[in-house]
Amino acid sequence: MPYPSGHRQAVKKAIIESARKLFNRHGFECVSIHQIMAGAGLTHGGFYSYFTSKSDLYAEVLNCFFTDPEWKSCWEGVKVDLSSGDVGSQVVRAYLSRQHFENVEDSCPMVALPTDVARSGKAARSAFETVFKSMVSVLERSLIQNGHPRRDTAQGIASLCIGGMVVARALVDRIRPDVAVIDSEYALAPLRRRGIPIIAINSSEIVVSQYLKQKTKPANVRSHFWFVEFFDYLFHKHFCDLILSPFPLKTKTRSAKFRRVGLIARQAILQHARKPDDFSFPSPRSLQTVIFMLSGSVHASRISFPQDLPFKIEVVGVPGESRQNLIYHGRQMDNVDLLRRADALVVNGGYSAVSEAFVLGRPVFVVPVPGHAEQFVNAALVRDLGLGFVATETNVVSQLLEMFEQNRWVGRKPLPAAFEIDGATSGNCDAAYAVTLS
Repeated sequence: MPYPSGHRQAVKKAIIESARKLFNRHGFECVSIHQIMAGAGLTHGGFYSYFTSKSDLYAEVLNCFFTDPEWKSCWEGVKVDLSSGDVGSQVVRAYLSRQHFENVEDSCPMVALPTDVARSGKAARSAFETVFKSMVSVLERSLIQNGHPRRDTAQGIASLCIGGMVVARALVDRIRPDVAVIDSEYALAPLRRRGIPIIAINSSEIVVSQYLKQKTKPANVRSHFWFVEFFDYLFHKHFCDLILSPFPLKTKTRSAKFRRVGLIARQAILQHARKPDDFSFPSPRSLQTVIFMLSGSVHASRISFPQDLPFKIEVVGVPGESRQNLIYHGRQMDNVDLLRRADALVVNGGYSAVSEAFVLGRPVFVVPVPGHAEQFVNAALVRDLGLGFVATETNVVSQLLEMFEQNRWVGRKPLPAAFEIDGATSGNCDAAYAVTLS
């Protein structure tokens, strides 16, 4: 009886999958053809009906999700949508995820097999190069500047992802860290199994506290708050030993595990921080440059600009057609210079963007992504602390123009007496103290 249609392809795929797991786990040299075929539930003799040699098979094993649409990774909870506009950031998160770190057998072969590739023949090296180029090509889609992909940057990110995972795999058990400092990492089992104290940098407790203080809350953020933000708070409370919560004010926390530290910003931003005793805004009529720092994801605000503008607007994060007083920069890896020369800022409600606007002391208009509880909280915080204003993508430009016309910051609230903006220093002290107690 003849085999059904597709049988040969299914058998070949089973052999490749068996070889992938064994090569990733033991290396090319230590795996025999007999072991590969046994892993696929087949006999040794059938191997040469599909491959001329183990090296020939090895070249096919090097495929992964960048080149083989049929390959399904087993990194639980990790998804990569290759059609998404922010596929680059998805790939980086997936590649450096704890799930990828722990799943050695289904690892990307560029991580597990680089030394084997260097010792192998031309076919294997060519396959490795193809996979690497495919990864770079995927990353390039999220790195468009002035209408052109940034290949050098994409190559650098790909190399850091691969090298970072190689180093992590090699050193996690050897270095035996005294403490692990994490930021938005949720696969903590390897650390907890080894008894390594975990210090998190996380704003979930702030989000919960500030959200519950708000008298009115949009209906469209409630489910996101309870099912995402509140669970994030509970996760950190129960699974971390200490949580550093960057916040501009020294206030009490909901749990002793959480410790308030000042806002955390890049060193280059801190060099241009507001003076401690200067909380004044420039007059609206003195505005010359307003920087719109918008999210580069599919959730980024889509803002329309009028033809005539009384000041220059520079837009970062989304593409567009520049004209006279309107300049689009696309995605930027380094935005410090733009932030430094901004007279006012418009940002989506991510905490890093809001924190750096605090530190710089620029008037800031926050346009929170609809339905996002944390961004709703961050926008309200900016407003309530007198550091800026809440806007929407449809009214932010009109708010700016109205304040420019009236030459006053309409609706600005009073400022607190002091702000804490050097959270990195106080956080280091808290972390060091926690380590001495562990």
